[in-house]
Amino acid sequence: MSDQIVVALITTFGSIMVAFITNRATKRREGKEVDETLETERLKAKLRKLKKENDELKNSKK
Repeated sequence: MSDQIVVALITTFGSIMVAFITNRATKRREGKEVDETLETERLKAKLRKLKKENDELKNSKK
């Protein structure tokens, strides 16, 4: 009976560790996605600003 308990505890511990590692990997991946989204939005804003400046320079040359 005690061998069964030990096996059950090891199995449970293994399952918990797999869930913990998977959760950490998911959070890390989601964090990278958030960082990439923020970087994309920052670059889009910068591009809009540069386009606006370019248009202003074109208009001032006329």
